[in-house]
Amino acid sequence: MATPLAAGSATLVRQYFVQNRSVSDPTAALIKAALINGAVDIGYGIPSNHSGWGRINLTNTMFPSSPRKIRFSDNATRFSTGGNWTATYKSNNTNVQLKFTLVWTDYPAALSASTQLVNDLNLLVTIPNGSIYIGNNFVAPYNSSLDTVNNVEQITITTPPTGDYLVNVSAKNIALGSGKQTFALVVSGAIDDAAPTISYAASSPPDNNETLINFTLINITISIIMLQSLQTATIPIKYLGMIL
Repeated sequence: MATPLAAGSATLVRQYFVQNRSVSDPTAALIKAALINGAVDIGYGIPSNHSGWGRINLTNTMFPSSPRKIRFSDNATRFSTGGNWTATYKSNNTNVQLKFTLVWTDYPAALSASTQLVNDLNLLVTIPNGSIYIGNNFVAPYNSSLDTVNNVEQITITTPPTGDYLVNVSAKNIALGSGKQTFALVVSGAIDDAAPTISYAASSPPDNNETLINFTLINITISIIMLQSLQTATIPIKYLGMIL
């Protein structure tokens, strides 16, 4: 049951980006990042072998309760090895969890490859006190090692200090499709309304860079009916998960 519900949820998220945010062709990476960013723990921790990134929660993904807001960058750049993309976000409430989710669509690996990840990106966040968090490090000090096996990376800060958060997405190795590797980033939390300061280096200019602040309801009555029926369902994102 989880697979068809997750597929239906992905369809609703795509519809939302097209109709509400005027993203004509949201990437698979953006839809996946949005679902994972909004998912909630069902008691096993996030991530886990039991429930992946948690239970899909479309309210969190599309209609976050104030003061939580969502920002996203889709198809943000076209990386070659050594490329960097940075953005600065401001968080203003220590009681609202801050979550950063990076997803990219990887190239297929050779059948004989010992590691299935082909193109390796990294997510790092520098918080206001200067400490650095690294994607998929969920135990203090949250920066022990770089993930070299997954194409999903997340950083969660439960009680974020107020101030500026510098997000860095870097291309450690682009083995295939040099100059073509894109990614999607979704950020949620008590984020200021001001647009983030974005820069990129050693890569091509962005194809599509959209920003989402809270939500606008535009002619998606059928979707809302479906949403209400999904909210109580337990939908592990097992197959959107990570290698543990």
